[in-house]
Amino acid sequence: MTHCVDFWRKWKKEPNFCGLGKSSARSYDKYLDFAEGFSKEFGFDLEVIYQNAPQAAVKALLRFKPDSDIRVRAEKQIAQTLKDKHSITSSYVNYIIGLGPSIKPLVTSPVVAAASGISKEAFNKADVTDRVRLIVSALTTGQHNILLEVMKVKDLDNEYAALAQILIWAKERLVSNGA
Repeated sequence: MTHCVDFWRKWKKEPNFCGLGKSSARSYDKYLDFAEGFSKEFGFDLEVIYQNAPQAAVKALLRFKPDSDIRVRAEKQIAQTLKDKHSITSSYVNYIIGLGPSIKPLVTSPVVAAASGISKEAFNKADVTDRVRLIVSALTTGQHNILLEVMKVKDLDNEYAALAQILIWAKERLVSNGA
């Protein structure tokens, strides 16, 4: 959802003025923290960020901790894109964090879908919390422990972000092996 500059100003002065649920309010607060930090670090006016890097576009990036390698690298790329006078889209953010079109969603493969027991429709309709639950329910204890270890080592927020990191590593390995 894209909001005007006035919305973000009002949200900053009076958080959750419209009475959203805790999860939605938390995601708005995370976006404001991102926008303020990004503004300070890269020297952009907050209005430029609100208009050209909207919350919906950077939502996938906000799943990563602020000091994670992926987020730091992505924020630098976003800053350069904004300096070049281009707007940020969610597909662009997904691409720069490694979840672009070259990496298929979890259940597009019939083999993975059959093995996991997660229907493509259920996964595509789910929000992040539900996706994490669906992913965890399809994993063995050992596989889940691997995701938890990746979360701990890479300081990630949830299993979804850990899975994204693993997919990025796999993509890099495939590319480096000439696949």
